[in-house]
Amino acid sequence: MTALKSFIAKYSLFSVCFLSLSFVSAFSYGQPEKLIAVYTEWFPYTYESGENAAAGFEIEICRSVLEKMGKEAEYRSLPWQRCLYMLKEGKADLLVSLLKTPAREEYTYFPENHISVSKVLFFSRRDSSIRFTGSYEELKGHVIGVISGFSYGNIFDRADFLKKDESLNTEMLIAKLLKGRYDIAAENLAVSIATARRMGVADQLRFLDPPLITDKLYIGFSRKKGHRKLSRDFSDILGQFKTSESYKKILGKYGVGYWDMTE
Repeated sequence: MTALKSFIAKYSLFSVCFLSLSFVSAFSYGQPEKLIAVYTEWFPYTYESGENAAAGFEIEICRSVLEKMGKEAEYRSLPWQRCLYMLKEGKADLLVSLLKTPAREEYTYFPENHISVSKVLFFSRRDSSIRFTGSYEELKGHVIGVISGFSYGNIFDRADFLKKDESLNTEMLIAKLLKGRYDIAAENLAVSIATARRMGVADQLRFLDPPLITDKLYIGFSRKKGHRKLSRDFSDILGQFKTSESYKKILGKYGVGYWDMTE
């Protein structure tokens, strides 16, 4: 009888431990895993705020869409080439703000719906009389400010008859223009407006149509992680979200025009 009682006690203790571990395990595995989302600094599209938190209108849109899908992401700010490497090697699930190219499609699933648009325009001082109707010949003799290492399209990049001067970033580009170092400058519209507002000089600039470049931007999903379905589901929800007032409010919060991001 003593041996039987001892066996029952041991069996009961084993059962309690097993059930406890099973409960903890089930609880842990029942929690949805966070996706790893990478991005680089590109104010106001994607950037790291003063609280070391991911910010920018594309970050907010991405976060809103994932929430509607019942998913959550951990956002990491990294240098651009590191972002591409993380996506390609499956160390990240998605990359926020990506142009579609044949080379990138080899390791990236691109949703059908784009998240926003990159539109590059010329801009000048508000009191300038410079005009641009689409022909670079019109800009002969003018000093044109550009961002170092940035492509403005093959035709502009190869236009050796134009006087181009490089700046390291958008703030420097705007400052040189306003000081008279440049007659005209070229940069992404949303980036230029947001940077000028931060500098307190937005009312001193005048933007010229037509754009040099207009490209769609996407959230890229890792092929190595097998995220084809995730990309498709994201695209469906994003398409719906872009028709909502919430989408427009996010763009408005960053001073970005709705039609500029959806054309």
